Amino acid sequence: MLKKLKKAGLSFHLKQAGHVMQELPFREWGLFFQEKYGWPRAAAKKTETRLVFHPKKLGGRSLTLRSRCRDIGVFTDLLAHGMYMPAEELKKPGIIMDLGVNIGCTAAHFAAAFPGARIFGVELEKQNFELAQINTQTDRDRVQLLHGAVWDEDGAVSIRGASTDGYAATADQPGDRTVPAFRVTTLLKMWGISVVDYLKMDIEGAEKNLLLGPSEPGWLRQVSCIQVEVHQAELLAPISSKLKQFGFKVTPSRKHWSALYGIKKYK
Repeated sequence: MLKKLKKAGLSFHLKQAGHVMQELPFREWGLFFQEKYGWPRAAAKKTETRLVFHPKKLGGRSLTLRSRCRDIGVFTDLLAHGMYMPAEELKKPGIIMDLGVNIGCTAAHFAAAFPGARIFGVELEKQNFELAQINTQTDRDRVQLLHGAVWDEDGAVSIRGASTDGYAATADQPGDRTVPAFRVTTLLKMWGISVVDYLKMDIEGAEKNLLLGPSEPGWLRQVSCIQVEVHQAELLAPISSKLKQFGFKVTPSRKHWSALYGIKKYK
């Protein structure tokens, strides 16, 4: 059994690497392997550096990553799986909201895949936010990013965490620092948005407050299509029910085991 599991794991990684290499110029294959799999290990650097890739699906746009952290995983998910991209039925979204931008890989992919779309995003962690601005600078006229937390109340919240992909907003525990907090309705008014064609949500557990908290998420009436990463397995069913209450047809994401995909109507 152990041999079968190891073989399956190796097969998965080889397949994943193959998908990524198809999307990268040949000259960047070695850099990807070195960062993702530590090969060749002799060349691996012990200090953080900046890595720049030019994925084909981004149409020549560059993506900058930090070495020796979770950035390479986010990058791999983008190239190998198209993580968080809407289903093909949603052909030409005009307004996209990216709640939980991270380092901006997905926002940059949105900009490349939908040249007529305007993308609005929010990111909690400051270093991620700054890197996201670099990674979306080619489309700065269509991509607008905000540093802060998406929450069920306006104001400020503490954030805690120990890694670039592990920061989360918290209202009931002390955090390392505070950041501005925004309700989704506040963001919609701030950006002058009446209808969101596609909303991607990956906010490290805050989806519980947003969708199941005491404040009714009436802003869902303004959203046509949504994908939510759910960080607690026991919340998949109640969040699915909540989305259905607002008219979404809900299915499990085809690309992420703990994400829900909801759509109201095909375009």
